[in-house]
Amino acid sequence: MRAAGAVFRALAFALALSVGSTFAQTGAAAPQERIAFKQDEGEFASLMWRVVVAMGVIAIAGVGAVYLLKRYGLAPIGSTSGPGGTLRVIQSVRLAPRVGLFVVQFGASRVLIAASDQGVSVLATEQAREPAAGQAAPVEPS
Repeated sequence: MRAAGAVFRALAFALALSVGSTFAQTGAAAPQERIAFKQDEGEFASLMWRVVVAMGVIAIAGVGAVYLLKRYGLAPIGSTSGPGGTLRVIQSVRLAPRVGLFVVQFGASRVLIAASDQGVSVLATEQAREPAAGQAAPVEPS
């Protein structure tokens, strides 16, 4: 047991010498300059400009998408089915949330259609004729 105690004391002394010499070396060394970290005063402003530009690009893309959809995709009621189309919705009336009447012009004829959850029914047809100024031509049952 005596030998183990002596070995332990020798290791502790060696450890103390190595730690002490390390502290002595750092204490004796010339003072080091502080390492300056990067500071950007304009970092927040730069980030804000990036956000503003990105939002502007998104707004312009949104306006462009709406324009393209109106121009080529979504046709309002009463417009033709396309360039030189022969199908037009002349008038539509909602009778209930899921029931409606539609006057559709197809070529030279007009058709009165009822649409509901149960299906679509043709109520009347007529040959289209020129209406008086500002008035829609009447649709008579066939």
